[in-house]
Amino acid sequence: MKKIFAGLIMAVLTAGGISLCWFVTIGSGQGETLELIRKGIHYNIELIRSCQSNFEVSYQSGNTKKGVWFYKPGYERIDLDLAEGGAVETTVFLYNLEKGIACKYEKGIMKEYSLGLDVSSIIREINNVGAPSFLFLHLWPLGFSLDEILAKPLGAPIVEEDIAGMKCYRVDIPKYGQKEYKGVGTVNYDYLGYRIWFSWSEGFMPKKIEVYINGSLRLNIGPVSFKRIGDVWFPLKMDIAWPRNPTSKGTIEYRNIYLNSEISPEIFSPIIPSGTNVVDIGARIHYKTP
Repeated sequence: MKKIFAGLIMAVLTAGGISLCWFVTIGSGQGETLELIRKGIHYNIELIRSCQSNFEVSYQSGNTKKGVWFYKPGYERIDLDLAEGGAVETTVFLYNLEKGIACKYEKGIMKEYSLGLDVSSIIREINNVGAPSFLFLHLWPLGFSLDEILAKPLGAPIVEEDIAGMKCYRVDIPKYGQKEYKGVGTVNYDYLGYRIWFSWSEGFMPKKIEVYINGSLRLNIGPVSFKRIGDVWFPLKMDIAWPRNPTSKGTIEYRNIYLNSEISPEIFSPIIPSGTNVVDIGARIHYKTP
C-alpha cells in the first residue's frame, strides 16, 4: 500500500498570521485522504471563535430572505427580518448549548419568548434560511454535521475534480444510514445521500454540495465563493437550486462579516422585558411577564 504524507501539517508563520501547508501524495489511500479532509476543515472551523454576518437569499421569483447570523462554539442565533410580512418585524431562533429559544419582535420590542424548544428544530430553522452554518456546521435538511456525514460508508472512491477553477476532493455518501437518538432510539436515514466537493486551497471548506433523497437530486449548493479573513476561509456567495422545480433558484450572499470580535452575552441570553408572552414548551405553561 502506498504511504501518504497527507497527515503532515506544517505551521508557517506569515505576516498575516499562521497558514497551513498540506503535503499531499496523489493517489494515496482513501482513509488517509478522508482524514486529511477532516483535519483540514476542523482546523478552519476551530479558528472561528465568534462570528456575526448579514445574510440575504435572493430567489429567481423575486422573493428575498434576509437577516443576521451570530455564532460562537455551542451557540448560534439568527434574526430573520420579516418586515414585509405583517406586524411581526423580526423572528429570532437561537440555541445556547442545549437550550432552544424562539422570540418575536414588533418595532424592536420583544412580544413573545418561547423556551424549551428542541435544539435540532432550531438548527433546521437556521438551515432553511441559508445562514452560513448550513454550509459547514449542519447540513440541509436535518442538520447533520460534516463529521457525522464523513463517518458514513463511501459510495465511490474519493476523486479529484476542478470546481470553478479550484482543485477539490469529491466525496460520495449515497446513504446516510442510521442515527442513534438519546431517549428515542435508532432512526434509519438510508433515503438521504450527499456528494460534497472539498476545496484544497480554501480551508477544505465545501465548494459544492449536492443533496439526494431516494437517489434523486433535491438541492444543489454552489459553487461557493470564499474569502480569507485573517486565517479563516469564509463563504461570501453561492448559488442554490432545487432541480425538481426549474424556477426554484437563488443566490445567497454574506456581508458585514465580523470574525472573532466581541459578541454581547445578551445575544445568546436575551433579556425578557415586562409584558412579554412567555411559552414554556417543556413545562407546558404560558404566561405574561409582570
